[in-house]
Amino acid sequence: MRRVRKALVAALAPALLALVLTGCGTAPSEPLSPLSVRLAQIDASLAAERFEQARRDLTALAAQTKAARADGEISSSRADAILEAIIALRAALPAPAPTPTPT
Repeated sequence: MRRVRKALVAALAPALLALVLTGCGTAPSEPLSPLSVRLAQIDASLAAERFEQARRDLTALAAQTKAARADGEISSSRADAILEAIIALRAALPAPAPTPTPT
C-alpha cells in the first residue's frame, strides 16, 4: 500500500506543478509567482518524505490559490483545477504518524 501511495504522490505532484505554472502565466524571464514558490516547497517536502510539512504547504497553496482567484490573477477554472489537484495529492499522502500520548 505504501508503494502505491508513493507512486500516486509521484504522479500527482508533477500534475499540480503543471497546473500552477500554466495558470500563473510566468514566462521564463519573469520572477516566480508565489504559487510556484509554494509548489517548489511542496515538491521538496515530498522528495524528503516530510509529509506533515507537505500537508501544511498544501494548505497554504490552497489559500494562495483562492486569493489569486479572488484577485483575478488566475481564472476560476484554473483555481478549481489546482484545488482539486491539492485535494487528490493530500488524499494520496501517507496517514500522519500518531502523536504519542504522555503517560
